[in-house]
This record gives sequence, structure tokens and C-alpha cells, in this order.
Amino acid sequence: MDGPRTRLALQAWTVLVLAFLFFPLVLIFVYAFNSSNIESWPLPGLTLRWLNVTWNDDQVRRSLLLSLQAGLTATGIALLLGS
Repeated sequence: MDGPRTRLALQAWTVLVLAFLFFPLVLIFVYAFNSSNIESWPLPGLTLRWLNVTWNDDQVRRSLLLSLQAGLTATGIALLLGS
């Protein structure tokens, strides 16, 4: 049952699943640099404007800080309990 066709089918299935999972992330990453206000394809240009707008938003920075604090706290607790 572990023939070459089975291995090839499993490898193809793995590639399809990974593409299904990562394609939306790559698409969002590409749209983060879109110079237009409207999502269109092909992109009219690339810019860092949206990153600047996001970074200057106080709520986004506070959310990022809270996420980092929660992650570090959870990591510390897991290290203590796992030791």
C-alpha cells in the first residue's frame, strides 16, 4: 500500500493543503503594499502608506503590546509548569 503512486498522491495532497492555507496570507501581505484604496488586480503600485497609517493608530499599538504581554506571560507560565 506504500507504493510510489501513494507517496506521490500524499505529496500532492500536502502541497494542495499548504497552498490552501498559505495563499490567503500571501494575498493579504501583497495587498498591504497596495497604493490604491480599492482592492483591484493587478495592483496599480506599491507603497508603505498603509503600514504607516496602521502603526500611527494608537489602538493598534496598544493591541500589539497587549498581545505581546499575553504571549510572554503564557510562555513564562508554560516554562514554569513544564520544568
